[in-house]
Amino acid sequence: HNGGTATLTNTTVSGNVTGVENHGDMTLTNSTISGNGTGVANQGGNAKLINVTLSGNDTGVAHTTTGGTRLFNVTLSGNGTALSTTVTGLVTLANTLVANSTTANCSGSVENDGHNLD
Repeated sequence: HNGGTATLTNTTVSGNVTGVENHGDMTLTNSTISGNGTGVANQGGNAKLINVTLSGNDTGVAHTTTGGTRLFNVTLSGNGTALSTTVTGLVTLANTLVANSTTANCSGSVENDGHNLD
């Protein structure tokens, strides 16, 4: 749970109700988030994911804030729902793979910065 500024690098988060919960400014780099209820929940701030794999989560990334969620070189594969947005904050994907979700790859509005695969 982050309510300030957090940087997580080379991290594995697995087996939680919520893997990483953000309410501030967070950067997650070179990490694996798997087997959680929600992999990453951006609920009140800005989140940047770089070179991250999210798999086997009920929801890979949940964006429920007017802040921004940016994904660069991210793999979202084998989640229930890969990416869920429920408010009008900016969600941006670049060089990101979204595939093999059991429910939906993307739910809500997502901005395409290019070179994504769905």
